[in-house]
Amino acid sequence: LAFTLPALKMKTPYAQQYHLTFERELIPDTLLSIGYFGSKGVHLTRFRYPNGGVAGQPQLGISSLVGPGGLKILTAQTQAPITRLQAGLGPYSMFENSAASSYNSLQVAGVRRFSHGFQFTGAYTWSHSIDEVSDVFSNVGFYALPQSDGNLRAERGPSNFDVRHR
Repeated sequence: LAFTLPALKMKTPYAQQYHLTFERELIPDTLLSIGYFGSKGVHLTRFRYPNGGVAGQPQLGISSLVGPGGLKILTAQTQAPITRLQAGLGPYSMFENSAASSYNSLQVAGVRRFSHGFQFTGAYTWSHSIDEVSDVFSNVGFYALPQSDGNLRAERGPSNFDVRHR
């Protein structure tokens, strides 16, 4: 039996954005702009197996016996006991809003105006995006699940779409 449940009292996901920019004309017709930009995602959606999932299944040991008339019989035995928080249930999936994300960047741009309406712009961005789940579904259409349901903070790391220099 497989089923998916929503968490009780799910909170609404939201994002906060903030920035601070300084602009200064260095010499006539040349502008320098330096800015810090950031965002924070709160209560982002993730899937998990709170009662142990596929990775928590016991390993099977297979052995063979020779039966009457030389018939080969295969037997399977579990090598590890099944341990679940809720012993009467197998693995089930659950979605909840417990993940978070952050994005920080430093952006530098220079603009130089020339005669006849021409302008040259150069820009550079250093950024870092960190989250606990970059996408609810992986690229093959399955749930993006945590490595361990007992330690969800271990999922925090660079986002799948993290680009440091642009």
